[in-house]
Amino acid sequence: MDLLEQLQWRYAVKLFDGSNSTSNEVIETLVAAAHLSPSAAGLQPYKLVLVQNRELLGRLAEHSMMNKDKINSADGLFVFAIYRQLSLETFSTHISQMIAQGLIPPVPESEVPIRYQRFMTRLPRDEDLQAWAHKQAYLALGTLLTTCAILGVDACPMEGFEAASYDELLGLAGQSLTSSVILAFGTRSPADPGQHKKKYRRSRDQFLLHFP
Repeated sequence: MDLLEQLQWRYAVKLFDGSNSTSNEVIETLVAAAHLSPSAAGLQPYKLVLVQNRELLGRLAEHSMMNKDKINSADGLFVFAIYRQLSLETFSTHISQMIAQGLIPPVPESEVPIRYQRFMTRLPRDEDLQAWAHKQAYLALGTLLTTCAILGVDACPMEGFEAASYDELLGLAGQSLTSSVILAFGTRSPADPGQHKKKYRRSRDQFLLHFP
């Protein structure tokens, strides 16, 4: 498998074939890859939601702006949902588990919350914390997209959806979560013209600033 060849192969699918051909084994690998994605300070301020139920996908599609056909024809949908409230208390259990596993540098345990508190206070406003959490979700989205390409799974990342409606349909508000970004996956339809278009990117000279 050539990584660059697979990245050249992938594109944002506009229409899937609806075959439900993505195996459970492959889906579990995608979940595991997203789970292993890096995040700032290892805090993972999001959860991953996997939707395969056809009825629920159809209801979500109705609140997906111009992406309705993509979701209705996909094998499934990943939703990255960030925490609505972000504070040291949000991550207290997570931090305690990291300490227990020796994943935090050896410092007096009483200093650990102080260090994380300093990290959180660098983002003093709620909107700053929300923006930070969205960025972490997008890191995981990138990992998931690359893994899809490596495994030959077609995918389409999307921002075009009504987050409040998704939150209601998925029961996220009750878990203090809100939808951030979504990714549909499956197999590209032969009727999707996007697969025949040449991939365009800026030239290397326009893209790269290199200081050798």
